[in-house]
Amino acid sequence: MRHLSFTQPSDFLQERNFGQKIEATFDFLRVHFRPLLRVLVVLVLPLALVTGIASGLLQSKLINAIRNVSTQPNSTIGFVNDLLTSPSYSLTILGGMLLFVVLQLTVYSYVLVSMNRPSPAVPVTISEVWEMVRKRFLGMLGVSLSLVLLFLVASMLLSLFFGLLGSGLATLSSSGAFFLIIPLTYIAIAYIGVTLSLFFIVWLRERKGMFASIRRCFQLIKGKWWSTFGLLIVVGLITTTVMVLLLSVLAAMAFPFVKQLSQLSDQLVKLLLIVAASLQSLAMLGVLPVFILAICFQYFNLVERHDGEGLYLQLASLGQAPPAAAPSVLQPDEEGEY
Repeated sequence: MRHLSFTQPSDFLQERNFGQKIEATFDFLRVHFRPLLRVLVVLVLPLALVTGIASGLLQSKLINAIRNVSTQPNSTIGFVNDLLTSPSYSLTILGGMLLFVVLQLTVYSYVLVSMNRPSPAVPVTISEVWEMVRKRFLGMLGVSLSLVLLFLVASMLLSLFFGLLGSGLATLSSSGAFFLIIPLTYIAIAYIGVTLSLFFIVWLRERKGMFASIRRCFQLIKGKWWSTFGLLIVVGLITTTVMVLLLSVLAAMAFPFVKQLSQLSDQLVKLLLIVAASLQSLAMLGVLPVFILAICFQYFNLVERHDGEGLYLQLASLGQAPPAAAPSVLQPDEEGEY
């Protein structure tokens, strides 16, 4: 079976069935593992560690608050207020939001840069990815916040609409109709959420505005919502399973310390929580790119089905010299091809 180099648009813009999209995701990781890892280490790892440290400090503060509440029950509101106004809480929220944006932007930028390589032998560099990340970061942050707000408003409006509809039906018929609002609301939110999973790659690659990108998502996913939903579920289960296994290993390593938690000093407990939270951030950093890449290949699949962009590129390249192949290095025990 011929493996793609994923260095030209035709390697990405292909119609793929369900299994081929998952296969393409892991093939891309196999080919680009080292350069992608270098990019993630330089551009995303520092923010992931800062977020992990802030989360560890917040957890330490939470444990101290729980201890104090158990001895001073009347001061619960004060402890909660101190927790919510602490720098570690603000840094954890801000760091998590920025990490969400930077991780997606970095992976998507890497994919878009890798689509137009002069040769398969020329790897993607950190500076190339950083250039795109630097130019699009503020825009990505802005549309992310706007999208979250829009999604919350849409969810509230849907809940209100189905609530009024359910109340009307309950008045006219039976009280059981009122309970239809809950599944109907969740179904509507799920439909919108799956559709907008394509939003960031559409916004980055096609350079459309926010609302134009949303319309484009609905255009692309028309007739393919279930396949997109299934892909997200399957890849989500894969990444969640790996994440749970990694966290289980971390939990097993931390178990001897947890048993003696009450006997450890506050400083040592804080240090252990910081280390644990940082390792959780690293585990997330190693797993989530798989999910993001799966969304990429679903997007390219839908673009090809909707626009035939890859086919047009192949027709336009007829008669042109093929790109230079990467040099093959034989091992001492290999005979080569004859």
